[in-house]
Amino acid sequence: MSYENLTLSARFYGSFDNNQYWNSANVVDPFLGGGIPWTYQLDYWSETNTDALLPRPVSTSNENYNSAVDHFIVDAEFIKLQNVTLNYDFGENILNRISFIKSMNLYLSMENVGVIWTNSPVYEHGWDPELGVNNVDYPLPFTTALGLNIKF
Repeated sequence: MSYENLTLSARFYGSFDNNQYWNSANVVDPFLGGGIPWTYQLDYWSETNTDALLPRPVSTSNENYNSAVDHFIVDAEFIKLQNVTLNYDFGENILNRISFIKSMNLYLSMENVGVIWTNSPVYEHGWDPELGVNNVDYPLPFTTALGLNIKF
């Protein structure tokens, strides 16, 4: 999208019809080693929370039944905004003053901007739907870049 000397571009990506199988200690052992559970692990079944994400924990585990059940296959579809770039091209009225520069533009770029949409049940608890909960992986970092392109 352009307006006068400004150009804005965006790149999206996603995954549809994506399911994740939660089979790790991050799901079935919320109190493993006496640790503090993640907020999504506290969404377990009780008489007042019958539509819970996880079954009722027993002792130190949610595995009061076989964890290889389809309850742990969850939707993990998402759309992410991967890149946004704002670009300003300096016009000829500025470049004519500097005779040895043929073109010049200034840009601001942002990478891994964020999730636009997901149906992952743990996204509201801070988890990246692309990674799931089977591993405690770091999400892709949000980065910015400011640059100047000059052609002589």
